[in-house]
Amino acid sequence: MLPPSGLASHISRIALVIYAPLYIAVDAVLGIGSSIPLAYRQQLAPADRAGADGAFSALFFEASPIDWLDQGASIAWQVGALAAAIAVWRTSGWRVSLPLAVAGWALGKSHSPPYGEVAGLALSVAVWQHTARARSADRAERHLVAGALAAQPKREN
Repeated sequence: MLPPSGLASHISRIALVIYAPLYIAVDAVLGIGSSIPLAYRQQLAPADRAGADGAFSALFFEASPIDWLDQGASIAWQVGALAAAIAVWRTSGWRVSLPLAVAGWALGKSHSPPYGEVAGLALSVAVWQHTARARSADRAERHLVAGALAAQPKREN
């Protein structure tokens, strides 16, 4: 879907290359990092869970380098998605680029409800419009080729 050339395409690719490892790092730290205190907490008596609760709370709600990685990933995602929407707008029009931009914005805000659902719906609309546009272009090309072949004089052997 992304055009192979153009400044917006290059910016999008670079931003998404930055986003991927940052997101993986944040997801690994928060996913694995939260499962360890949760598993440990379950083994404790209810009266002894305050320390584990504090570790879990600190992981998600206290300022840390994880926040920097998370913010960097979010900014890289939003830049990449917006640049992709601009690049696609030039080749496919607003019916593809606008839903793509909405999906990028929504996922940049959060993947929790309602943003994840909005992003999924918008991305589905972008893919649907891109596919419909490609099919329409293929039909027009086939019609043009068929018309050109029909217009050629027939050769006699």
